Amino acid sequence: MEAVRATGAPFPSVLAYGVLPQVFSRFIGFATYQLDSNLRNSTMVGIVGAGGIGGTLFAAFQRFDYDFVCAILIAIITLIMIGEVLATAVRAIFIENATLFDLVRRRGTMRRVRHTEDD
Repeated sequence: MEAVRATGAPFPSVLAYGVLPQVFSRFIGFATYQLDSNLRNSTMVGIVGAGGIGGTLFAAFQRFDYDFVCAILIAIITLIMIGEVLATAVRAIFIENATLFDLVRRRGTMRRVRHTEDD
């Protein structure tokens, strides 16, 4: 940061080129953690009375409507899994400097390795 300031750069440039590269990986990690935490906790908060998907789940439990409970749980689990995949992709793109092509290629390589191990 001092090196950028020593070149006579204005304050926005000091932030963009001196501060952000140092804190960006932590910011991405914290933001994805918060997203994941909010997705998981929203169900529990809804069950205790805040409404939303948790309130619907609690009402289905009270009605003994277990097929609807199962559908809601599958939807919640799917939403959390999608959030995990997106968080992993965001971390790979911003922290590891990967591209979307690298992510797709990496998944294809992992599938082939798993397939050959099963043989």
